[in-house]
Amino acid sequence: MGSAFSSHLRVAALLATAALLAAACSGSGDSSDVESGGATSAPATEAPPATEAPATTATPSTTAVPIPTSEAPATTAAPTTLPPPSGATLDAGQPATWFGVRDDSANNVSLVEERSSADGSLQREFASYQLADCIEEDDEGECIIFGESWAPVSIDVTTDKVAVGLCCEPVSGSTQVLRRINGDLLTGSFGSEPAFAPTPPLLLTAVYADGGLYYVVNSNSGESTEIPVTPDWGDRAAWSVDGSMIAVEIGDGIAIVFWDVLLGEAVDVSITFTPPAGTTWSKPAFQASGNLVVVEDADAGGASKGVVLNKDVFGGLAGEIVLAEFPYEGTVVHQVYDETGTFLLYVLDDGSVRWQGKGQKGTLAEPGSGHLAAAW
Repeated sequence: MGSAFSSHLRVAALLATAALLAAACSGSGDSSDVESGGATSAPATEAPPATEAPATTATPSTTAVPIPTSEAPATTAAPTTLPPPSGATLDAGQPATWFGVRDDSANNVSLVEERSSADGSLQREFASYQLADCIEEDDEGECIIFGESWAPVSIDVTTDKVAVGLCCEPVSGSTQVLRRINGDLLTGSFGSEPAFAPTPPLLLTAVYADGGLYYVVNSNSGESTEIPVTPDWGDRAAWSVDGSMIAVEIGDGIAIVFWDVLLGEAVDVSITFTPPAGTTWSKPAFQASGNLVVVEDADAGGASKGVVLNKDVFGGLAGEIVLAEFPYEGTVVHQVYDETGTFLLYVLDDGSVRWQGKGQKGTLAEPGSGHLAAAW
């Protein structure tokens, strides 16, 4: 199991939502791309041994996942316009819009919005969820007792679907898969950290309440299969651009699941790659090259650091596991590459949304905007 501090970092978005509930009660590029954006070569370390990846256990049987019976959430009035983004604007390749999960505590709602990558303008409010349900009001109509409510903490998108991860009851969380064009509910799954595969209709979710179990879900039917990794604390995952690898959090480290696209099943699992003592690797995101970007957080706190992990070592080859490092502007709570693995989109604990890629970087939503997660 990861350290208490590591666990805290992994649920930073959940704690932010909890804080808002309390307030209511009281009132993708390769490694050279990253380097050109500020990365520096990592110091030389002893090459890890060429350890053969362990064989997987038998693939568990497929099970059906209950589909939420509630309709897709109703929308509310459009929120106040956010400050315009800053930084370079890319003319080619950068996604035109992005989806963000944003808490609006003043109105007791969490919003899923689509915004322009060029100027941050609101394109549409995609969905909204109550942060807390009112159980009892006073004589003046003010809520005095709030009950539990699901709220979004994570998001991933494709050209035709949006997966919204909700927390926290049941404690495993839940994911809703919605039609991108109109927000209609398609299916649902356990686990609150969705990650779409590049090969539709697959989706990966994590059931962290059981120690970091990961399930591959058919996003059309809700049918799911557990992938064979050793349970430990972990709730984030990412697919490689070609669909052949899945990176998952295992305790304080990262493991790679090798996925056979034609067979539609896991065929092997790497060793767990661990960070330096006193740190945690989390929130994996694959570059187009197949190298993996992870967030390194120190137990002592401070800004997160980006670390690029070497794909050549994943299969057991000798070499440096760390290829490069680069700075973030604060503590990262969510990150994902676009579908090409070129542009990295990430959210900091101050609520800001930022990106970098092709040696450039910019800000899409300023600090204080209330974001917990974003994807494009």
